[in-house]
Amino acid sequence: MQSRGRLVEQFASEQAQVFAGWRAEVNLPDITQVKPDLVVLVAEGPFGAGPYCLEYERSASTPTEVHRKLGPYRKSAWQGQPLPVLVVCDTGRAVQNFQTTIFGLPLLATQFETAVAGPLTGDATVWTHESEAVSLHRRKHVNAGE
Repeated sequence: MQSRGRLVEQFASEQAQVFAGWRAEVNLPDITQVKPDLVVLVAEGPFGAGPYCLEYERSASTPTEVHRKLGPYRKSAWQGQPLPVLVVCDTGRAVQNFQTTIFGLPLLATQFETAVAGPLTGDATVWTHESEAVSLHRRKHVNAGE
């Protein structure tokens, strides 16, 4: 199964709302464009409530590549639009490089195999910030008429 599909499946098993990344695309003309792979609706997390961008990163593993990958997120933050981002990496080394290259960005990271095992949401999740596990609560589904 496609890797992104496995992530979506894990979020769905936890009843989290996740959507195609184009729904959270941010365009800052002549500055940058942020195009996440997915977007997750968060009710409560270390960076507040709202949409969190999700990047499934398979190629950026060195500090230089990670810095380049985070460029659009940095530029967006510099323009007063910091975007919380969840990064899923193939290797633990890449996770470590993302964690040490964030420089104040609202970023949580985990390894792919850990992510698909879960939990992605709740009090004790697979996400880490500054090497500490964090809670990330999903936004509850709202049915029409409620």
